[in-house]
Amino acid sequence: HHITPEWREKAKVFGIPVMDYDGIAEVWVDSLEDWVEIVSDPDFQKEVQADEPNFLQAPIHIMVGYDHMVIGDEWSPKGAGV
Repeated sequence: HHITPEWREKAKVFGIPVMDYDGIAEVWVDSLEDWVEIVSDPDFQKEVQADEPNFLQAPIHIMVGYDHMVIGDEWSPKGAGV
């Protein structure tokens, strides 16, 4: 996700404060254990975490959850086992 100054201005029509940052990154994993395995990997730590100061401003925040279909038919990619 990324928001430009132009889109930030357009969002004022909703009367709801827009987040202070201009972008987010989403990471989807099958389980929290998978994410722990990824971020614990020495190559991830060496390459990705070492580069984070170039594109992330500390402190970072996370949101953890799961998909919950409210409207429409549930969808999953073929072979996902759902």
